[in-house]
Amino acid sequence: MKIRVTINQAPIHIDEVLEGASEDDLFRKFREEAASRAPFFVKMAMKTMSDQAIRQKIVESYNHKFKASEPVPSTAKEFIAFAERVGFVKRV
Repeated sequence: MKIRVTINQAPIHIDEVLEGASEDDLFRKFREEAASRAPFFVKMAMKTMSDQAIRQKIVESYNHKFKASEPVPSTAKEFIAFAERVGFVKRV
C-alpha cells in the first residue's frame, strides 16, 4: 500500500510518498520521515517516545491548533484513517 503524506506544520514539512505492507509499516516510515525533518530537540524527544505517545501528541497538537476534537488513535490503522480524514494523507 502507498500513501502520500503532505504536512506543512512547523517545524515539520513533508511531501513524500511512503510505501509499506501494512499500516504499521506506513506509520514506522512516517515516524522516520518526520524525525529526519524535525529540529534536533524534537528528533531527540521522538526517539524516546512510543508509537502511541507520538500518535497522541500529533492528534493533541492538531486538536489544539484547529479547535477540533479528534480522538487519539490507538493503532497505526486508526492513525492513518485520522490522517486521511484531516487531509495529511491520501492513498495512492
